[in-house]
Amino acid sequence: MATVSKSYSSSDPVSNYCTELSLRQHPLQVKLQEKTLAEAGEWARMLGAPEVLHFGKNLIQLTRGKRALDIDKLIANGESGKFDFAFIDADKPNYVNYYNKCIELLRSGGVLLIDNALWGGSVAEEEKDESTTVIDAVNRLAHSDDRVNNSLINLGDGTHVIFKK
Repeated sequence: MATVSKSYSSSDPVSNYCTELSLRQHPLQVKLQEKTLAEAGEWARMLGAPEVLHFGKNLIQLTRGKRALDIDKLIANGESGKFDFAFIDADKPNYVNYYNKCIELLRSGGVLLIDNALWGGSVAEEEKDESTTVIDAVNRLAHSDDRVNNSLINLGDGTHVIFKK
């Protein structure tokens, strides 16, 4: 299996080094993470990788981003091409749909982050379940989309960084 891990579950010294020198968490965030990992059982894997959250937070500060949930309403209200930043970490079967709508909302130079883009490394496997198939499809879509430049990086559970041309 491929080496994909979130910093809180990694034993890789290079991953730990990078996290140590780039992640700044508030003590309350650390406590919450520790409590979640200790008490959430199998659901603990759903806890966002702190390094991805930190990376996204830095981009949101850079672009002075605002939170928006109703993509269709934004498009209907004429907001296409006005957003600096979008982040997708939602129901996996709709990733391609969210991708296309977020690209529509982004201005030229805007940035889209897609979380879980490596899905535990399963995107590189021959056999894929429904979620893995969709994640693989959106990764390939971003790669072949002439409207964007992209970088798929092994950050957390995979972070696809997409820049609209």
